[in-house]
Amino acid sequence: MIDVKRRRVKVRKENASYWMSYSDVMCALLLMLVLLLFFYVNRYLSLQTKREQELALKESQLLQQEELLAQTESLLAQKAAELASANAQLNNQQLELQDKNLRLDESMSRLAQQQLDYNTQKALLALAIQESDAMRQALEAKEDELTQTARRLTEQDTALILQQLDVDRLLELLENQTHELGKQQTIIEEMVGVRAAIIANLHGSLQAANINVTVDGKTGAITLDSAVFFDYGSSTIKSSGMQLLNQFIPVYVRTLLSGENSEYVSELIVEGHTDSVGSFEYNLNLSQQRAYEVVRYCLSDQFYGLTAAEKRVLRDRVTANGRAFSEPILNADGTENPDASRRVEFKFRLKDDEMINSMSAILSGDR
Repeated sequence: MIDVKRRRVKVRKENASYWMSYSDVMCALLLMLVLLLFFYVNRYLSLQTKREQELALKESQLLQQEELLAQTESLLAQKAAELASANAQLNNQQLELQDKNLRLDESMSRLAQQQLDYNTQKALLALAIQESDAMRQALEAKEDELTQTARRLTEQDTALILQQLDVDRLLELLENQTHELGKQQTIIEEMVGVRAAIIANLHGSLQAANINVTVDGKTGAITLDSAVFFDYGSSTIKSSGMQLLNQFIPVYVRTLLSGENSEYVSELIVEGHTDSVGSFEYNLNLSQQRAYEVVRYCLSDQFYGLTAAEKRVLRDRVTANGRAFSEPILNADGTENPDASRRVEFKFRLKDDEMINSMSAILSGDR
């Protein structure tokens, strides 16, 4: 019994010690909670004070910005007044510009008519271009010159807005340009018609003399078979060639150097052509010798078809050229036709340079 009582007393003591330890732990936790609460409250109050200071600073900055905004608005009002004045001046200038634009439209309408006339002249130039390479280059140069003239007129129209040029002065310039274009048209028509007239005259003279040769309708060139004049590989004229020259040359020369054609013809050209057998140098020498022999025979004392005076005129205008096989005659399949390629051609050249210079003088205002 005594042992049981001792055990009970011991258990009670142990239980009392346990609850005391538990109570101490809870107190410690409560103290920590209080300390944490105090720390966060203190931190909150510190942050609140800091925010109030920042807010006061921002309010001060806002006041400064409002003052600056008020100054800016005042400045903008001043600028608006200045802008209104500038707009009024701009409106006046726009009215003046509209009036100038109306006058410019009238000038551009007249310029469009001049451009139409220019296009007509350009079509005539295209016809003249087909006559010869030299004439084509000259007319292209004139076309560029006319384009530059049109560009200068356009620049003058623009300058009319900026410099307030007198419209009457521009009209006078346009009338002068129309007059010069009319002169140019006359020269071009003459250039186009001269060669056609000479070719027709030449064709009629040869036909009347019963000389059966073909005259190229565009260039006036006449091609004769080389076999009539020379043996193969030779530059000595055969008797058959001399007989043909005795019939052909008097009619050909007298037609081209007649009074109505002589002033337009600047050169008579005899060209020798070969096939492609052998080297180019060999054929060039052969073709040159053949052309030379034809000219030499026609100018010699042996040739009775021309008078001494006619030979002197011919001597000043005739040229002998060898072309080797640089211009072969081709078959339908594109291969060379050697028999047709061996030929002698008679050509004439007009006084293109004199005509072109005359046209240039008109366009530049020298006449």
